[in-house]
Amino acid sequence: MALACPRRVKLGIHRVALWAAYKLTADDVVTAQRLDAFRTDPRLTDDETAHCDDYAGTGYARGHAVPRDDMNRSPAAQANTFFLSNMAPQINAFNGGIWSRLERLVRTYAKQYGTVYVITGSVFQEPIEWLPSGRVVIPSDFYKVLLRVPPTGPPEVLAILLPHQPFQPDPDIPTKQRGAAADAYLADHAVSVREIERQTTLDLLPKLDVEALKQAVASDLWPRN
Repeated sequence: MALACPRRVKLGIHRVALWAAYKLTADDVVTAQRLDAFRTDPRLTDDETAHCDDYAGTGYARGHAVPRDDMNRSPAAQANTFFLSNMAPQINAFNGGIWSRLERLVRTYAKQYGTVYVITGSVFQEPIEWLPSGRVVIPSDFYKVLLRVPPTGPPEVLAILLPHQPFQPDPDIPTKQRGAAADAYLADHAVSVREIERQTTLDLLPKLDVEALKQAVASDLWPRN
């Protein structure tokens, strides 16, 4: 796992995860007891890292870049996801709603396809907003870029860029159909890798710098069995 990288910009230190990248295999998708271990990142100075107090009483969740459930392969791997450098403020209904559904979808793909490569991170658009402490920036959007390499044929990419707001399905939609509505919402927010690069100034998938791959926009979510 590539641990999340905090971002430094002209405004100062954001103290949130800029991006994280990792390989997720079918064997990694296992169940384990959650052992919360939120803590500062020892690689960072006290001023560079967020603190639990920055989030306390704000109404924002400490949203994982690398999900805890993706790192259940060992207690140490799970514990590493609780560094605050792997966190960004997320509206609770976003964190436990559409973002959680996208995280579960990634694990479904890992089980179905054997291996997926995941890049996930934050976007910061003006006007910049901060938690009340004034130390931690609230991202405007979040993204995931998924790469899989089929046994035959070229690599395939699915990139999704979500505005940092809850998904609220039409209340008239029957409960059994709300999952499909959420998936349709995710599909509607599929973008190209180039679009995410434009908004983040990052160079994603540098070893697969194939323009057609980076310009492609998935017309739908990847199929599931």
